[in-house]
Amino acid sequence: MLTTIQPGRARGIARRSDASVDILLLNPHVSAEREDGATVGTIGVPEDCIVRCINAGILSIATYLDGKGYTVRILDFLDDPSLAPLSSYLARERPLVIGISCMTGFSYVHAQQMAGLARLASPESLLVMGSQHVGPQALDVLEDCPAVDVVALYEGEVVCEQLILAARGEIAFGAIPGIAWRDARVIHVNTNYPPQVRLDDIPPLCYDLYPNYGSFHPYVEESRGCFSKCEYCVTPFTNEYRIRGKSARRILFEVDRAAEMWGRRFSREKPLAMLASTFGANPVNTLELTDGLRARGMHWTSEFRADGALARDIGRVADSGAVALFVGVESACHSQLRLMQKTTRPDLYLAMLSSLLRDASHHPSLLIKLGFLIYIGESATTMRETIGYLMLHADLVSWVSVSPLFVFGGTALDRRFDEYHHAYGSTLHKDGFWGRSRTYACNVSRDLHFRESIEAARSIEKLFRRPEAFDRVFERKQAVTGVNT
Repeated sequence: MLTTIQPGRARGIARRSDASVDILLLNPHVSAEREDGATVGTIGVPEDCIVRCINAGILSIATYLDGKGYTVRILDFLDDPSLAPLSSYLARERPLVIGISCMTGFSYVHAQQMAGLARLASPESLLVMGSQHVGPQALDVLEDCPAVDVVALYEGEVVCEQLILAARGEIAFGAIPGIAWRDARVIHVNTNYPPQVRLDDIPPLCYDLYPNYGSFHPYVEESRGCFSKCEYCVTPFTNEYRIRGKSARRILFEVDRAAEMWGRRFSREKPLAMLASTFGANPVNTLELTDGLRARGMHWTSEFRADGALARDIGRVADSGAVALFVGVESACHSQLRLMQKTTRPDLYLAMLSSLLRDASHHPSLLIKLGFLIYIGESATTMRETIGYLMLHADLVSWVSVSPLFVFGGTALDRRFDEYHHAYGSTLHKDGFWGRSRTYACNVSRDLHFRESIEAARSIEKLFRRPEAFDRVFERKQAVTGVNT
């Protein structure tokens, strides 16, 4: 659907054909600013550990465009927020398009700083922002960021190619689905979903396009999207409740390429990350994949659903080299699971989780990490139900992580929040960092303030998490060379 909104910013979008680089892709820094007693952006991460990963969306876009013959460059600011490298680069080069990824609200402030600098240093470049934090709230982003010309709503491969063509003047912006843009004093939105590239048809990832790729964990993308309708999540907006996967043969080909790139780094200390919101949605294909991983002696990790069909084959999964599976349980309270739309059958869901924990306990090399979320309407009663479930399974649980609730624009939760405010007294923090980042910390009920959610989360984690499990997932700061601590 194409709509027009006024007013916008009084500057038309430049159209150029003389740029030295077709597209520059930027990965911003994740903030560690302290707010409400929490070090935002690192909630749930031990103080002496660090989370570092390649921005998979940027690398997929870069690989796709490189395969089409476009010139692509990537700058990554994960380890250092200084914008000096961007200033230096733009003093030498004039990209036709500058694309800024914003996967999380904790990088949104830095992304805006990047946009402001890029606009001043390269005023003729088409300035684009995209990824899962900004896409669902594109109009707010254009209001926040006067330097930005375009916000991509959904996936970026096809859209970025079309934006390059639009910046050259070869196609009109109105012909590009899945973007919001401004031209002169008018803001336009085209909510139509863009064409999707079959994941098997995207060229194998060009890891060496990413700066210092060898310092990150190796990874391969297994699938995109999720069939679930959890109302707090941005994935339903981004992927329209669909899962797109790769064939086992294609994934194993990419695993072999990654092994060539990382060499001896494939080990228990640096396992392969199998990127998926719901690993194993196609059990037949996945079992072919896991058998291939076993034959290669791989150690790997992924996200997993407790109620997925593959849970019945957890022994085969463990034997394939899986060292950690991250299960987003979210709650063990029946009413909370229904409320967040995690499942319509909480009794069956929790019974399957219990079976998964029991079966996995026979495979000590496999860590099952359980993730929980302190959700809307949480009370002493609902939390007792969750803690009671954990107590019953305490001998089977190695790691629990618990997150307070953040509300993101464009989610079903955001649209229903007035209803929850009246029903439970839920309120949002929109001042300070939370407002600037559009990552709204939530007081989930009249009885549970956000700060209390953090305290409750940390207490539950201490009860049900074994410290030695950290090294399955996190890197110790002192072990990462060239990383600011």
